[in-house]
Amino acid sequence: MAILPRRRREETDGPISAQEIRQRWEKGSEDIAAQRRAYEVNSCFVAGEQNIWWDDRSNRPDVLPDWSPDRAAVVNNVVWPASRTLMAKLLRRPLVFEVPPKASGDSVVAGARKAEAVLGDTHREHNWEGLRRDHVWATWLGGSGLLAVDYDAQAGQALGQSEDGRPYGTGDTAEYALSIAEVATEPGSRDIERGRWWIRACALPPGEVAELYGLDEPPTADASAVMSPLQARMATGADKSSLCLVLTYYERPTRRSEGQVVVVVGEQVVDRGPWHFPFRDRLNVVVCRETPVSRRWAGDTVLSAAISPQRALNRAESSIDEHMDAAGNARLMVEDGSVDDEEWDDDPSSIVKVRAGTQRDPEYLSPPTMPAWWQQRPADLRSAIDDALGWHDISRGDAPAGAGAGVALSLLAEQDDTPLGAFSKELAEGWGRFASLVLEIDAAKVTETRAARIERPGQVPEVIEWTGKDLAGQTTAVVPADAVAPTSRAGQLQKGLLLLDKGVFGPPGDPATTRRFLDFVDLPGGADVEDAVDFHVAKAQRENYRMSLGEVRIPAPFDDHAAHIAEHNRDRCSEDYELATDEVRSLKDLHVETHETLAAEEMGRQMAKGAVSPALAAAAQAHEPPLAGEPVPAPVEPPTPGAPGAGYPVPPGTAGPAPTPPTEAPGPPGA
Repeated sequence: MAILPRRRREETDGPISAQEIRQRWEKGSEDIAAQRRAYEVNSCFVAGEQNIWWDDRSNRPDVLPDWSPDRAAVVNNVVWPASRTLMAKLLRRPLVFEVPPKASGDSVVAGARKAEAVLGDTHREHNWEGLRRDHVWATWLGGSGLLAVDYDAQAGQALGQSEDGRPYGTGDTAEYALSIAEVATEPGSRDIERGRWWIRACALPPGEVAELYGLDEPPTADASAVMSPLQARMATGADKSSLCLVLTYYERPTRRSEGQVVVVVGEQVVDRGPWHFPFRDRLNVVVCRETPVSRRWAGDTVLSAAISPQRALNRAESSIDEHMDAAGNARLMVEDGSVDDEEWDDDPSSIVKVRAGTQRDPEYLSPPTMPAWWQQRPADLRSAIDDALGWHDISRGDAPAGAGAGVALSLLAEQDDTPLGAFSKELAEGWGRFASLVLEIDAAKVTETRAARIERPGQVPEVIEWTGKDLAGQTTAVVPADAVAPTSRAGQLQKGLLLLDKGVFGPPGDPATTRRFLDFVDLPGGADVEDAVDFHVAKAQRENYRMSLGEVRIPAPFDDHAAHIAEHNRDRCSEDYELATDEVRSLKDLHVETHETLAAEEMGRQMAKGAVSPALAAAAQAHEPPLAGEPVPAPVEPPTPGAPGAGYPVPPGTAGPAPTPPTEAPGPPGA
């Protein structure tokens, strides 16, 4: 069998021109024309612009011509309030990022903790919750929502100016939420994230474009060429658009190209640079889909299924409204010549006088009754919209007829939340991939020392200094699906109360029981209540976090040592402790031993004073009275000095020889 010679590697592609980028934009847009159309129509319907039609010639939505002003055109926007409430469920909980360490090394675990702090600081400073809101709405309206990250060299602390006069600084990441109408990629691509190139389009004022890219004159406003008057009004609030189209072309490195980033305005390239991202096997974009479709990178949305019944509902209610206008008023029948025409009017309170001698008295003609199916039609259409969106009476807070039991209501609510659960999982996975891209850029670009601020409700913010090297390659972030999944707060509270009544969280009155209950029900302000209930545990949790970063924390004499030891032991039973290095584990072990020593010294002082028995000292220290309702153990004589367990609490019910009281009470330490 002959072996064919290996084909020569093709030469590297040259710089791409503005005309080629525009051609790629047009072809990529045509490939997803159906999804772009769904996004435009759905956006109009949710915004209340429902008397529209799709112009196939220009491939744009436009307003229906006002062919008959006398005809009723009722718009009963049902999809808007349903969409708003569904989106509110998805956005109720803030994003939570976790960075699992890839190994058990000290620097690896500390790098993962600092990476989490960096994401938390970026999430707050870059307003990722607002970005998330725009992204969720874009995904809901068009079936596909995209998150893009870029690196802005002009951001951060100013350092100077480049040769062309542009300022540059320490740099920072810039994040964008995009709809499917603002992106394009290679036609036929099944995965835009792993594709060769993609294009981001945005419409900006000409003056802003000139300032951003250092142009001598503002470019021509050409966005109106790709926007209908309706789109222009929705985008700018005016009938005529005064924006210009800016195309940013991203091409990742391949065998034929080293990668490039090119910006096109009009017919000219206004900015060109190399691929400036540390990752080379993927693009700087992440896509989330409301309903994934196999063998296609763009998804669909169930909102499209509600547009047809919404349109029919408007038509049905418009017909009913016209019927009311034409036949809804009672008509008065009179005999010809029985009344004077000048006395006739349409005032319902007026009295019609009848001429004497007429053979027939005036009587009212009742309007025709609408058929039952006609009256039922709007209700059927509303039900069809509810079924398409998964939005029923239980979602609105109304109990359906015949469903009075709490279990039945929970099952119905879960049925409505199930589609949102799949959607929230898709969003959580997408945000995890997006956060990983941001961390990779930070790890490669940040060389100077920066500060990340960690904020917790009711606590003093903590500041952690970091550089890209400190992240130790820990750039794989995840967003737990349970942390952002839509849940019924009332249902969760009822479940929590049931478990609390059965003692699942612990004995009543115990601060630990209250803390577990508040964590389970996730009430607003629960963190503040939790800290107020057991502030010693809150401090111990902060110490656990700081010690995971390798920082030394020294116990204070006023600490509740029993509560601290219990919380630190809970941390030492976790996987984080098992994956930590010997140095971090020794740091936490020594911290617990110090608490035990201080607790023993505190007990010795109490024994010397003869105020509290050792068993009672284990329940409450001298500086803090026993909790209300807590059982007080029976007094136990102090152990013999030097005996095993001396200086530590004796568990209730422990059998052993009778202790011998000391002949002389020891003095305070240092006496």
